[in-house]
Amino acid sequence: MLIKKASLICILIAATAMLLSFFQSDALAVTRTLTIVKMGSGTGTVTSNPAGINCDTSNTDCTEAYDKGTSVQLTAAADADALFKGWIYGGIVVSKNATYTTKMGVNKTVKAKFVKTYNVTINPAISGSLLRGAKVTATGINCGTTDNTVNGGTDCTGTYVSGKTITLIVTTASDTKFTGWSGDVSKTKRTIDVTVTGDMNITASFGPKAEGMQIAEKVSVVDTSSAPGGQAMKLMGDYSMAVDFPADSDYMNDETHVFVNERAADTFSIVNEILCMIGQTKYSEMVNKGNYKAQIDKTLCSSDSDDPSSAGEDSQNQSSGSTMPEYELWTINSSRADDNSPQIVKVWIHESGDDMDKEPPKAIYAKTIITEEVSDTNPYGIFSLNFKMYPEINGVVNTSTTLGKGLLKTEINPLTGKVLLKFADVM
Repeated sequence: MLIKKASLICILIAATAMLLSFFQSDALAVTRTLTIVKMGSGTGTVTSNPAGINCDTSNTDCTEAYDKGTSVQLTAAADADALFKGWIYGGIVVSKNATYTTKMGVNKTVKAKFVKTYNVTINPAISGSLLRGAKVTATGINCGTTDNTVNGGTDCTGTYVSGKTITLIVTTASDTKFTGWSGDVSKTKRTIDVTVTGDMNITASFGPKAEGMQIAEKVSVVDTSSAPGGQAMKLMGDYSMAVDFPADSDYMNDETHVFVNERAADTFSIVNEILCMIGQTKYSEMVNKGNYKAQIDKTLCSSDSDDPSSAGEDSQNQSSGSTMPEYELWTINSSRADDNSPQIVKVWIHESGDDMDKEPPKAIYAKTIITEEVSDTNPYGIFSLNFKMYPEINGVVNTSTTLGKGLLKTEINPLTGKVLLKFADVM
């Protein structure tokens, strides 16, 4: 029994001595070890002051012993395609600055986080005449013009971490239009969100803003001019032909009181109703502004009142009977690539049915292509207007059945150089 107690005492004494030796050696030690561990998707170098650590991409000089109590300043430098995100010690981000100072009281392991970055480069491109004020902006990007040309700007490349979403915003001057994004992005909206997953080259295209064109809002069986050299139009079959009269003729100079009325006038009434309603859409003012809605007063375009220019005033003055406004909501898109291109006007109309006339609900699709606007020498413009009508059943348009279609167009007679007006409809 005494021998066992003596052995236990000896063991306790030996263990105590070992513990004392450990703590004494640690307390008496004069150096502490600092270890750098790099983490993240990017690369970079960590150096120290006092010197001793130069932890670059080789990761061969990332540990150093310093005197106990020494303050060591660590400096992180990200590589060209990376970004330094911060220092981590004990699982906690202790600093996001490039430099961090730590005091060597104990052995330490400090982590430096680097993340991969990518460049987004904006390439402005122009077409047509020189532009002013075309610009693309985002956080880190201010790419535009200071003079009258798109010259690439001064800040056309931004650097972002992988997975970052940036918002690119286009601004233009009054005489400039934005035509779309291309390259690593294919979109048409001025403001877009882009998620960065690699180096990206994006082209922002600009061009001169196109001016809208106008066509005639009304034609007459006999269309006189207040100035000498006017033209008369006479309907022949499904078209009318412009005929010149001498400027000093009685026809041109006498005041007209009565027009000859023939069956052709009925066709002109239909033509004028179409032109009048098209005129109310303000298509020449809404070029390249996307789809929009217009409220069309059909009453103003009846055979007795087909002047769209008076739409606002006349609508307010109409009060009863057949002169009451009869509104119809149209959806329109007016577009033109540039001043050398045709203007295209698309129209979508939904008409409710008429039980009395046994007219079913229908959808009308119309497309007008304008190649020359009205002028002193051509009071009608050069255009073609095609339309089709389809039945609408329970709100669904049946495009397999055509209720009617038609064509209204003007063109130059190659023999006489005069303007021809053609109209045909099939119901």
